[in-house]
Amino acid sequence: MSNGPRTGARPATGPAPPGEDAAATLGAFTDGMRTEFDAATRRIAEAGTALRDAVRAMREADAVAADNLTMRER
Repeated sequence: MSNGPRTGARPATGPAPPGEDAAATLGAFTDGMRTEFDAATRRIAEAGTALRDAVRAMREADAVAADNLTMRER
């Protein structure tokens, strides 16, 4: 009384079983979060580079100002 081999695939019509919907939703959410975290990682790295450049520029400006003060005192 077999209707043919069972493939495990659901019929093309009708709603997906709740487990499949949950797995698909969770997978999409996880992929989206990974994308967001990857973007945040890039932004944080860019911000770190900008801050290091700003600190370097401030140190150079302080060194020039110190040299100018030293020259005036002589």
